[in-house]
Amino acid sequence: MKAIKQILYDFRHQSVISWVTLLGTMLAVFLIMIVVMMQQIQIAPFAPESNRDRTLYGRWMAIKFSEENTSSSTLTYSIAKQIYDSLPNVEVTSYAAHDLDKLIVSTKGKLPKVVDIKKSDDQYWKIFNHSFINGNPFDKAQYEANMKVTVITESLARDLFETADVVDQEIMIDHLPYKIIGVIKDVSSLATEAYGQVFIPLSDDDKKSDGYWDGNIMVYLLAKTPEDIPAIRSEVERRYTVLNTQDRGDGSQFVYNQQPFTPEMRVNEQGSNNPPSHEQARKTRYFIFTLLLIVPAINLSSMTQSRLRRRIGEFGVRRAFGCTRSKIISDLLTENFILTLAGGLIGLILSITFIFLFSDIIFVSSFDERSAASMYVTLEMVFNLPIFLWTLFFCLVLNVLSAGIPAWRASRVNPVVAINMGNK
Repeated sequence: MKAIKQILYDFRHQSVISWVTLLGTMLAVFLIMIVVMMQQIQIAPFAPESNRDRTLYGRWMAIKFSEENTSSSTLTYSIAKQIYDSLPNVEVTSYAAHDLDKLIVSTKGKLPKVVDIKKSDDQYWKIFNHSFINGNPFDKAQYEANMKVTVITESLARDLFETADVVDQEIMIDHLPYKIIGVIKDVSSLATEAYGQVFIPLSDDDKKSDGYWDGNIMVYLLAKTPEDIPAIRSEVERRYTVLNTQDRGDGSQFVYNQQPFTPEMRVNEQGSNNPPSHEQARKTRYFIFTLLLIVPAINLSSMTQSRLRRRIGEFGVRRAFGCTRSKIISDLLTENFILTLAGGLIGLILSITFIFLFSDIIFVSSFDERSAASMYVTLEMVFNLPIFLWTLFFCLVLNVLSAGIPAWRASRVNPVVAINMGNK
């Protein structure tokens, strides 16, 4: 209580210095949390991509025809099966279309809509935990029989039928009739692999390809545990070696570019012909974090020293009446801790508010034309309690160092000298 009273007193009588101290911590936490949230939303688990920590992605096929000529393509179904099927330590393997389709969906009495279509196999639903409001996903029998069944989002169901209770209803997808078998909660397009408005099974046509070139297949692997990921990737590298023993008649060689990717590697891809540079990206991120912490700390240190110089007379009076040096230091550190905590919490609230208000600007999608309306943010996507606590901890350490040394020096000033200094 005494520390809070002193802080309020300082805000009244040393308002500029006190506010700069508070705002410095707030700004450091705000900037770091913004950077963290932008990274978090791409790699951290959140529904319906709750298994990101053990999900791997097979995305590209790079092919070397000569020393000067390397090209790349999305995977064909046959090559994807040779590389990724029945891998040890993999719990689920799913094959889906690499790209979303934009097709026309319609029903009687409603204007047609252009929606994002996700094509996948039945195993897809075991990797991504969509929340079903009604019905179920398509199963293995429906998938293998090429049945015209579909799962749609709640908002699309309400647009087309004015209710979410639409299981067994029929819609037209690209002028073909499909039976609705499930309705899921809407998915933010920031969930890059789980997003879609309409989900249908991969067709036989999607799986056809001439040879090994120019397919449209994406592979998702769910490892049994995160610790199994290195072994899975090593086995995939071995399979690339086996593929390159086959004579394709054109002298081409498949290039292993560190696939399948982890979420962090996927975010830091350097084009489809090159391996991702996630280690460099990580170093850059840590460097930015350090700058965001150190620069405010330098400013806070000078502000703290200025604030203590103005209180030197107070310290002299307290020492003259028997107050110990340790008590003065502990009081100052307590005040600094409260200011740091307050600044950290304000910075956190502002960063979350900022992300929610400007998510459509911050997270503009560069790889497709997903609508901004589907690009919503939830607290689960952006808030990472351990990261916030670590950020607050480092701010506290830096603030304690910036306050502790001046406080220790101030406490050692002779009481008579301190009182005389305070009267000047």
